[in-house]
Amino acid sequence: MNLPVVLFPKRDNAVEWAIRASGSLRQEEILANSLTEFDEEEFIRDIHQEGYDEGFSNGISQGISQGISQGIRQNAMENARNLLAMNLGTHEQIAQAVDLPLEKVKELAEQLRMQNA
Repeated sequence: MNLPVVLFPKRDNAVEWAIRASGSLRQEEILANSLTEFDEEEFIRDIHQEGYDEGFSNGISQGISQGISQGIRQNAMENARNLLAMNLGTHEQIAQAVDLPLEKVKELAEQLRMQNA
């Protein structure tokens, strides 16, 4: 005989969380295997820790991505300065070779000119 499942307010969030976390369990299975007493404080700590861990991981990934992008841009600017200093190509050719906007290459050329003046 299947009895209807009745959720208690404090367990509602825990059951929903367990369903999401397991990915395969059904509500009835979770309730059948659940403890009779729900530790709300522990549940809240777990949720906070899960959020912290996810935020920390996302922050690290974003920081690495930004660092790589900055390094690539700095390298392109250094290569453009070197090509300009050696007078190897037009501003357009250098911009294309190092993948920088033409205006940035012209700005770097002007800075180099001012340093050598």
